[in-house]
Amino acid sequence: MKKRRYHGQSRKSRLLAVMLVMAMLLGMSTISVYAGELTGDISMEQVDVDVGEAGTQKDTTESTAQEKTDKVQEEMEPSEDDQPETEQTEESQTEDVTASPLMMNLQQSTVRKVVPEHHKYIRYNGNDSYTLTLDVKGAYASESIRPKVDVLLIIDKSGSMNEEIRNGYKRQSKMAVLKNVVSGTNGLTEAILGTRSTLDARMAVVSYSGNKSDGTYNDAWAEQVWTDSKATIDNSVKSISAYGGTNWEAGLRTGAELLGKCRSDAQKIVVFLSDGEPTFYYNSRGDTAGNGSSYDSDAYNHAQSQLRQITGLNAFYTIGFGSVWGSGNTRMSDLLKSSSASATKYYKAADSDQLADAFKEIAESIEYTCRDVTITDVLSDYVELPDNRMNYTVTATKGGVTTNITREGTVQVQYHADTKTVTAAFKSGFVLDKDTVYAVNFEVKPTQKAYDEYADQNGVYPHTGSAGSDAPGNATSAEKNGFYSNVNEKVSLTYTYGTDGAAPDTDAYQEKPVVQVSDTQIAVTKRWENTNQNTNLPDQVVIRLYQDNEQTEYRTLTLNAESQWAGTFIHVAKGHTYRIAEDAVDGYESEITGDAEQGYAVTNTRMPSLTVQKKVEGKLGDKTKQFEIKIRLADKDGNPVTGSYGGVEFDSHGEAVVSLCDGEQVCIEKLPVGTGYQVTEVLADKEGYQTSYETCEGTLSADRTATVINRYMEEIPDSGIHDVGSFAVGCALVLMAGAGMLCIALIRRRRND
Repeated sequence: MKKRRYHGQSRKSRLLAVMLVMAMLLGMSTISVYAGELTGDISMEQVDVDVGEAGTQKDTTESTAQEKTDKVQEEMEPSEDDQPETEQTEESQTEDVTASPLMMNLQQSTVRKVVPEHHKYIRYNGNDSYTLTLDVKGAYASESIRPKVDVLLIIDKSGSMNEEIRNGYKRQSKMAVLKNVVSGTNGLTEAILGTRSTLDARMAVVSYSGNKSDGTYNDAWAEQVWTDSKATIDNSVKSISAYGGTNWEAGLRTGAELLGKCRSDAQKIVVFLSDGEPTFYYNSRGDTAGNGSSYDSDAYNHAQSQLRQITGLNAFYTIGFGSVWGSGNTRMSDLLKSSSASATKYYKAADSDQLADAFKEIAESIEYTCRDVTITDVLSDYVELPDNRMNYTVTATKGGVTTNITREGTVQVQYHADTKTVTAAFKSGFVLDKDTVYAVNFEVKPTQKAYDEYADQNGVYPHTGSAGSDAPGNATSAEKNGFYSNVNEKVSLTYTYGTDGAAPDTDAYQEKPVVQVSDTQIAVTKRWENTNQNTNLPDQVVIRLYQDNEQTEYRTLTLNAESQWAGTFIHVAKGHTYRIAEDAVDGYESEITGDAEQGYAVTNTRMPSLTVQKKVEGKLGDKTKQFEIKIRLADKDGNPVTGSYGGVEFDSHGEAVVSLCDGEQVCIEKLPVGTGYQVTEVLADKEGYQTSYETCEGTLSADRTATVINRYMEEIPDSGIHDVGSFAVGCALVLMAGAGMLCIALIRRRRND
């Protein structure tokens, strides 16, 4: 016989559902959920539904409920007079069970949502570079109320489903394989409706074929309306027989009618199965049209049009079963484009194993319903993106295997510089895969504020990383001091469970990773030049460190003999330029070489002195005579050296005149290294003196003595006359003796004459 398009359920079944809800509310049974597995101490009732010859529904019920439950059932059992004479409609069934005040109260008062597992951690990459990771893993919608899903199975029952395919080591008809995969051990109904299911699920079954001789709109049948009974669905699938052509439109049209009876707060999922291309369709009168034996483009177009009219789906899956190949594969895949469902996918199942795998994947995608996920991370003042640009990856890890999905478009990652906010938004409707951890990884580095504050606090950090904030195998944050990547800023996960339009939930990430900054030091060494063991060095010198263009010192460093005239500026902030200066050391010139990275060397060279002395030589030289000596000084560039040095004042020409007699000297102290000098006598080579110079011209790099020598020009042999008067008397005597001898000579000449 031909099954009716809808089957109602008896009032007894509805009362049993109400009884079960009351039993739960009264504490007569307990249901606990852990890690996605539902267990309990009450056995769910199985309802097998058959259709009698007159089209009425017959119930067979087995109950293993507790005694108290049986008592409630007896009190609620209607009498035969209460049984309705007319068949119950789908509308009345839905209203009685899911819209019951008791059921609504249970849904509204006992929801305790499970937050998807999510973590934040950090990895140190070296050179003050870090990678922050925020991940999320799928979870069930709640503990006390499981995710609501309504799954519609639309099955091709055309005659080609009787064809045999491989099933392990034997061959079976495609229909037999389908029935086994749907209702067998670990089959589709077991995953969705079985006792271990984590879902609040219902299923319905539509079958379709095609026949021109069976009336209008009569190529598809509702084999089973919505029910949560696995046995009922199994029996409805097992009762399907294959014959006729293939009318995709018919299956989708009847399916649309059933989808109109879904629970309003349940996810709506359709699994559409066919082993071939459409050969029939409905014409405008509802009659079956088409050739029935080969592909008909009108049939395909009608199917697409029908699918476009089905809205509000969360997922639409197609399965090409058996020998579907070539254009058949393409059309089943392209059919998805006509669906407005949030998730769509085509599965090619050539044999029983592939069909089972397809159903398994579909069941798993239904089981995990966390979707519309957005991760938000507001960075603290202590971290920033390198070059203010997002350098990120998105990965999916399942079973120990990590896949880079950055370019797949699953997650859109953005950075808002004005608020320092990173957002990672999964595409609309994307459902987190079972046992898969999705991670967003992006690079950060310490900000200048982090470097400055660390230096200002002399290497003391203000925060400590929380437990679990390290990337695996990278101990840099947990229980370690540093700067939070987030302080009072928000790091949150926003996600949605349930159907479209459901309110999203938000939960904070608990981990607080920290970053550290590298320690910067600047070394300073001192050298003393132009000194000896008799030189008295200062007790200490002060070196000042300046940052950028600041005029106030950033740090000071004291060097002395005890420190071996060396030291180091520690905890110096990176990101700045530095220079040093030395407090002036009297009598020394300071020269600074090096840089902040390699260290500085400060060389102190004692400033040289010029000693000018006078010597008078010769026994007749006047030792008391004051001689004027001119000293001229010039710097390395030939410019006059002016000012007072050692009490000697040099004029604007760099000249000074001093008066010295024999044995006197003047010391011109603390002259700049490299000073050129020239020493001359103002009246040189005068008054019987010959003037000579020793080291009276040159450049000062060390102490120098310039000597001006005056030697008397004529020196008389020693005659015992030691003064001018005696010398004059002697001269007179000589003259007188000469005159006498001349007179004697004249007298003798006259006598001879």
